[in-house]
Amino acid sequence: MTEAAPSSNQHMNNEGGQNISVAAGSRGGEMMHNRKLKFRSQMILWRNRLRFDIRLDESGRRRRVILHERFKTIVRWVKLSLTLGGLLLSFITFSSVWVSFLVGVVVWLATTVVEKIGFSYDSVFVYPLPQFEIKPELWLGTYFGYGETADGMQIPRIGLIVKDRQYAFDLHGLILSWTNGELNDEEKRVCVSVIMLSESEYIFFCYPNIRHSSTTWFFEQKEIERRNTSLTDVQNKYLSSLVLGKRCQVSAHSYFPTFHSRYQDGVPYLFGFTLFDKHGNPHQLSELPQFVFHTLKIKHLSDLNESDIEYDLIRVMGI
Repeated sequence: MTEAAPSSNQHMNNEGGQNISVAAGSRGGEMMHNRKLKFRSQMILWRNRLRFDIRLDESGRRRRVILHERFKTIVRWVKLSLTLGGLLLSFITFSSVWVSFLVGVVVWLATTVVEKIGFSYDSVFVYPLPQFEIKPELWLGTYFGYGETADGMQIPRIGLIVKDRQYAFDLHGLILSWTNGELNDEEKRVCVSVIMLSESEYIFFCYPNIRHSSTTWFFEQKEIERRNTSLTDVQNKYLSSLVLGKRCQVSAHSYFPTFHSRYQDGVPYLFGFTLFDKHGNPHQLSELPQFVFHTLKIKHLSDLNESDIEYDLIRVMGI
């Protein structure tokens, strides 16, 4: 695909933004907001850890309690204690037959519950992480527009506006590692989303696709390996990745509303990097080849649900 030089019908808006982890206001207000975000993040993390440490498995015919494998030693000691306790009880004479019966039932129930306890183990898939320092202040904003090819075809264009040339190269290399070295991301390894907080503000996200087949294959292989030692253990699936995010304002002359109305789901688009020159004019970094992405999500905040990764990201941000 050959892209023509910018023409009169090529529109682009340059929208500045702020790091999503920083709140507007006074320094005292920022510190208080950051404390709230930290507390919220810790509570979500604690809840998620507890959910993986102990849960009820209802996938089979019978329910069973699933504990993390680090509790295996404790469960073994409990089993041993119940076995020894049952043997010792046979030498004890109770005052009533009914008391003896009730003690026996309690021991039997406890043994049954413990015997049915299953265990879970952790598998972590780590997406390529940056080999450079993340500097949010060097990412100034985003742009949306349409370009025209030599044959008159209209091509959607999206990208990042950066302040430093080397930082653009670093981000480009990171995203290239997410696409497995492919500029045309036909496998949809990278996701781009725009979550509209209001008509005048949105959050721009770019991150690896956690539902890509490579992720599924990784967890399947880990499950096969585990079956060599245990057929009943349950896998806890973890993903580790950097998510690029920027909170942006829709300026008075923004092209984003027009882009939103023009863009049709599933249409591939060019994704690149723009740098401001010394006169303050934006220009495409010709040294960096543009990506061709095939996934774009534009949603209002109220339309998000738990199936959207942005749902949890924004919740952690306290929005």
